[in-house]
Amino acid sequence: MRGKYIVLRKILLKHSSLDLGQKKSNIAVNCLTLFVLVNFLQTRIFALQTETLPSQISNTAIVMGHISGLDQKYSESGKLVTLKDQKSIEFDAETIAKFNPEATTLVQTLNRFGLYNAGDLFNLGTLEIDAHPSVKYMAPTYAIGLNDHWTIATAIPVINYANNVEMRQSLSNKAYYEQFRGLSSDLDAALDTNLTVATQNTLVSKGYDPIQNQNQTFIGDIQIISLYKFLSDVKSHFIHSLTVTLPTGPQFNPDNLLALNIFHKFSVENIISYSYLLNSFITITPFIGLKYFIPTQMTVRVPRDNADTLPDQNSKESLLQQDGLHQEIGAMLNWAFNDDFSIAQTLKYGTKASDQYSKPKIGSTTLIEKNTQQKWQQYAVEINYSMVKSFLKKQSLLPMNISFKIYDTFSGQNIEKQQGQELTISLFF
Repeated sequence: MRGKYIVLRKILLKHSSLDLGQKKSNIAVNCLTLFVLVNFLQTRIFALQTETLPSQISNTAIVMGHISGLDQKYSESGKLVTLKDQKSIEFDAETIAKFNPEATTLVQTLNRFGLYNAGDLFNLGTLEIDAHPSVKYMAPTYAIGLNDHWTIATAIPVINYANNVEMRQSLSNKAYYEQFRGLSSDLDAALDTNLTVATQNTLVSKGYDPIQNQNQTFIGDIQIISLYKFLSDVKSHFIHSLTVTLPTGPQFNPDNLLALNIFHKFSVENIISYSYLLNSFITITPFIGLKYFIPTQMTVRVPRDNADTLPDQNSKESLLQQDGLHQEIGAMLNWAFNDDFSIAQTLKYGTKASDQYSKPKIGSTTLIEKNTQQKWQQYAVEINYSMVKSFLKKQSLLPMNISFKIYDTFSGQNIEKQQGQELTISLFF
């Protein structure tokens, strides 16, 4: 056995250029890339509106919401997976050889001098990336009825984004290979590799921020809304809702893989809804919507090719980005049990086209455009309690509404499983 170790040492030293510790850190980061790019749709602060305010009546409100479920995502095939399962990677011999062809020599050598194909079974373990992003928001809003058919409003969202991230290295069989320690500095480096530390070091060397917990509060993109009612009669009417979103939120950050890079967007959304009173207490409202984004100039890291999943800081370039067109169709069913209490259910289906970028000077945007098209199906239930009519009857102290909504994205493609709760308290005057 001693003779085998001497021969093995000579072969390994001959290939001393195998920097396995560095190669494995690169592999770890390759798997980490893009897992943190949360792509959930920006919340429309004003929910689907089926009525306008009376002339010269104002409404001020506070909308408070929480979005969870962002650690799960519907894949391109529509399968629901966790970010942990999707982005963790096993560092076995095959993976090592794929990213570092010279490592094949090490694997073959270990196969010849170890037992039970020791090279093929070499495994540094699995790097598990466990992320738990969540978003909370609060938006003061103000609306006024310019006349009985036209209402305008504005909303200023304050966003709190948190993401608790943990990286772990597990299920390694390095202990078996300790018997070969000392035969090669490269093998020793591989055995000593801490995938978590190596990943952080590689990120910093390429100009990225280290992976760490996030907790940020900031003003999001301000929204201006117009509601116009037309073709109205006793039982039905149409509402045209126009929402203009202004780019007041944080700009795209190409250095933070955990950044919530969905703000600083200029968009225009049009929704046409038709409300029809089926009987004295049930109203049905089908709707269709279209959201267009104005192209935005932003600094991005451009991959040199489709294998460059972690472009370095020299790849930064200012490009014109065009978000894909959003389309939604759905219906809301509202039960008004009395003047004070009602329940609404909403079902909607939406799609988003792929994002597009202007042509870079060097490299290709194919990788960052990939899988940016989305589909989603969402169901919501809202409970509403109104004290307006009881106030007019002098039976309550304030003319106000309180509503609570829960919603779930129960199907989709390339989109996070958004589950949300929203509380709205509004006062009329």
